[in-house]
Amino acid sequence: MTEIVEPSREELEAELAALRAQSTRDRSPVKPADHKPGKSDLVKVEYKGVEFEVKAGGMSSLRVLDALERNQFTTALRYLVGDQSFDRFLVDVPDADAEDAGKLLELIAEKAGAKNS
Repeated sequence: MTEIVEPSREELEAELAALRAQSTRDRSPVKPADHKPGKSDLVKVEYKGVEFEVKAGGMSSLRVLDALERNQFTTALRYLVGDQSFDRFLVDVPDADAEDAGKLLELIAEKAGAKNS
């Protein structure tokens, strides 16, 4: 039979002190590095049946931020999705309004914007 050797009190206290010194992040399981796209990667965003490709870091673009600061939501959308995609959206969703612009911007921010940067 194999003899089981129990750790000494000093060893257990040292191990406990080392664990207490670690942050919650250090104790968390390692997450894969590829769980979020890089800033230059394209992310697909679908809204009302229209699919857009947006740069993952697009919401942090100075042009987009400036347009949003000036409440120019359609200009910000054009910067994010490109003129052709924006025009296609207007054709495919002819009754699109300011609420749609806001929801689309929120969706882009969620999938490709501030939460991924």
